[in-house]
Amino acid sequence: AVRPRDISALEKRAELLLQAGQLERYLEALSDLVAMRPRSDRLNLLLALYRLHGRFDAELTLMQAHAGSKYLGHSQLERFGAILAERGDWTAAERWLERANQIAPPNDSSGRLLLFDVLVQRGRAAVAFRLARHWIPEWRSAYLSAKLILRMAQAGLDAEAAALAQLCLDVMPDATFDIVGVLTSRGHATVSQQMLAHWSARTAKPTGDQLRSYVYASVRAGDSQRPFLKLAQLVRNGAAPVMQARLAEELAYAYGFAALAPLRSLLSTDVLATRPLFSAELAI
Repeated sequence: AVRPRDISALEKRAELLLQAGQLERYLEALSDLVAMRPRSDRLNLLLALYRLHGRFDAELTLMQAHAGSKYLGHSQLERFGAILAERGDWTAAERWLERANQIAPPNDSSGRLLLFDVLVQRGRAAVAFRLARHWIPEWRSAYLSAKLILRMAQAGLDAEAAALAQLCLDVMPDATFDIVGVLTSRGHATVSQQMLAHWSARTAKPTGDQLRSYVYASVRAGDSQRPFLKLAQLVRNGAAPVMQARLAEELAYAYGFAALAPLRSLLSTDVLATRPLFSAELAI
């Protein structure tokens, strides 16, 4: 009381109040310390305690007071943006989530996904698309990339979703079929078909496992034509006989052997000899 601005004394008082279990007085003392001498660790502790005890209005007021300072890290700014978005203050939510995006580590995703949602909600799809094109190569995550593509598609932005899908294919070709599976299962087969078409056009020497996944993904996405065109392309380009036979085999098992009748004459003896059991089934 005699030395009201003695920080050491105020800190000791707050510790004693905490040890005595006097929560209300402890929070008041800690709040006084933050107001008098703000510090990142002290501010984060008070915010965490407000959140823990359900004092969300006090938490929001404290974040509003310090949002523009150096004391709030990216995780606190993401929390601030989430609360503002939940309350419908989209402009302020975008502002602080964009700030969090600027200072967050490259691999951070939670706040950036929320920023993406806020931008789409506000009709700023071009900005969301530009940011997503930067994040996808940083993350290199099929799961996170599929989320961005899916949210674009759900907003009716099929062209942007397809462009992001193509970027994923360029950056993470091995994740193509995982992303396609997510899009198809969530009802966006059109984007899946475009992604599969791009994969087919750019992959000159697919492996057997890739061909199986390609045919399976095409069946699920409702594209029954392009895999057969891919087989004709492999034959026309003189691809390895085993590659031609493997795709023909996968098509036969997916669509039935009769489906290969129009292309049967394209499969040479050398091609069929690489998969003798399949060839015998086809002959029968």
